[in-house]
Amino acid sequence: MAITANIGAFESKFVASLTEGHNIEATGLRDLAKSLIRAGVEASNVQYQWRAGQRMLTAGQQAAFAAEMRALGRNFTSSDLIQNEYRPTDEHVIVEV
Repeated sequence: MAITANIGAFESKFVASLTEGHNIEATGLRDLAKSLIRAGVEASNVQYQWRAGQRMLTAGQQAAFAAEMRALGRNFTSSDLIQNEYRPTDEHVIVEV
């Protein structure tokens, strides 16, 4: 089952809420894209929906983020995913195996 991410911004961080229940925060969109790729999110499974308390990404930010996700998706290999981990904001470390 594909993991979908909803992207927004809260204070000075970018936040991704995943359909599997985790949240991932990053200070930059590139770092967020890397974390999402490691978590198994594909570029086509990213949404930008406004939620109360968050601000929307601009159209330019959305386009740049989509391009970064596509580029990372093409460049990451299985060994990259196995060797990397991501830390959701609820502090559970998940390692892709």
